[in-house]
Amino acid sequence: MVELLKFLLVILNNMSPICRNIDADHKKAIAVGFSIGGGLILVLLVWSIVSWWKWRKTNREFDKGTRGACRFNYHHLAAATNHFSKDNKIGAGAFGEVHKGFLTQLGREVAVKKILRESRAGNKDFFDEVQIISRAKQKNLVELIGWGMKGSSIIDFMCCRRQKNTNLFLVYEFVDNGNLHMHLYEKEAVLSWRIRYKIVKGIISALVYLHHDRHPYILHRDIKPSNILLDTNFNARLADFGLSRTADNGTIQSSMVVGTENYLDPECRKTGKFNRSSDVYSFGLVLLEIACKKDENSYAQVWERYIDKTLMHAADDRLQGSFDERQMERVIVLGLWCCQPNIEMRPTMEQAMDFLESDGPLPKLAKPEITSSSAPSN
Repeated sequence: MVELLKFLLVILNNMSPICRNIDADHKKAIAVGFSIGGGLILVLLVWSIVSWWKWRKTNREFDKGTRGACRFNYHHLAAATNHFSKDNKIGAGAFGEVHKGFLTQLGREVAVKKILRESRAGNKDFFDEVQIISRAKQKNLVELIGWGMKGSSIIDFMCCRRQKNTNLFLVYEFVDNGNLHMHLYEKEAVLSWRIRYKIVKGIISALVYLHHDRHPYILHRDIKPSNILLDTNFNARLADFGLSRTADNGTIQSSMVVGTENYLDPECRKTGKFNRSSDVYSFGLVLLEIACKKDENSYAQVWERYIDKTLMHAADDRLQGSFDERQMERVIVLGLWCCQPNIEMRPTMEQAMDFLESDGPLPKLAKPEITSSSAPSN
């Protein structure tokens, strides 16, 4: 027995260095593992904190930049529009598509404008747009209800998805009687002159507010029939402020010419500068569409009728002569006046309103030189 114990002690003594070596290697491996794991955890923690800080900062900027407008959860907007399905699409503007939806939280129909932005500059434009619209309150402007954003969760920030594909949304009231373009060209029923004149006055009212009652004033930059919505009583509601901008010094200069080509002031095409007279020009073309027949030669024909003093023959023949001649004359003349090539010769919107409502003398307009490149495509 004693011999056996001695033998076991010899074996244990011989194994002790081996165990110590294994123990040391094991401890070293554990230490290395803890170092790597701890480093990864530290990096992840720092990354999470930085992402959280950026997320909070960006959301605060959005809330500050869009102060005064309600913010909607993206999932609520998606549910309201059936996930922005084609069946819910009701239009497309310069910066995005518009979908009809029903927000259960509000219990009302809405129009959700979806805008794709891929840069920080785009976000800044969005801030400006929301601020502009939320502060513009007038009966002939479409009301902004709120806004939303997809791609702003903390997970998006951690995965760097926000910068690649951020979707921004504007939520408007839904105006349920279509737009002026639809009623002029797509519907069988002909708009009566009484309704057309009412629409003209509504558009003027909205533009007087934007150009003269707001400080700084607001430019629309995309006035056209499809951006003039109509409610059930055919009250005009000016829409699509995606191109709107405030102007502190009277002029906006852009490296990108925006707006719809057929309604764009020729001066803007040449200089890239926008001012109130640019909106006046587009408004003038819309007036001529409301009052007159539309074809490729209509602009030149209206001028011929003006020179010949036979303006009533320029009126839309679908009206079959059923209109107030004084109103018709002043609307057509105002349209020609607004479309003067020289921007200094165009009226302001306040002058346009005064002219339409007064019985004063008609302005003496000089017929411009009309070429294929200068004639508006109205």
